[in-house]
Amino acid sequence: METARTPPDEQELPALTPYLQLDLPAIRLSTEISLREYIKTVQQLPRGSDGTNYRKRAAALVLADLRALRRQTEDLVRETKSRRSRCWMGGIALSSIMPLLGSTLRSLGKGSDAGRGLPRDTPPAPMGVYQGLLSMLRRQEQPITWTLTAFSVLYVLRNELVFHIGKNMSTRLEDLYLSIKNGSEDVDQTDLDLVTGWQWNFLLFGRS
Repeated sequence: METARTPPDEQELPALTPYLQLDLPAIRLSTEISLREYIKTVQQLPRGSDGTNYRKRAAALVLADLRALRRQTEDLVRETKSRRSRCWMGGIALSSIMPLLGSTLRSLGKGSDAGRGLPRDTPPAPMGVYQGLLSMLRRQEQPITWTLTAFSVLYVLRNELVFHIGKNMSTRLEDLYLSIKNGSEDVDQTDLDLVTGWQWNFLLFGRS
């Protein structure tokens, strides 16, 4: 004869997370742990069975963590949104440096006298250094231009991706929060993937 399942002791669950003192990685990890515990609780203790208080406490814990995680994510979205214009301006300025420098060097080097941009009494040694530097910059102008352009694109793209991924994650976290708050038992591994996916690694990288 099977014995009735004994509800776990409420003391087994940790206290609610003091999320105001944690950063994004810590809150994400806390949310993963509490959500995993909630999914396990829902599967082991269906609605109407013993252990209602345990279910409620598990739900309260994961709701607090989800709320904190969404708050941190929204802060990240606002942060990236506020610097979008600066990123675009910085990217444009960075990609324009080498073309402007190349144009200046070409204007200085016009004619047979590559050092005529310098004073007439410039000693031979500095003149040679100037000519060598001018020649080197002319040879490397195109590779440097491509490098700066690629860097400026990545600089802007990283901020844009963090903004859009963070916005999407915030919306999905809100949906999960409301689902658990309304007592839904349709919570599974797919929902757990929401707080463990690669997006969080990217958001943390983009924030650095």
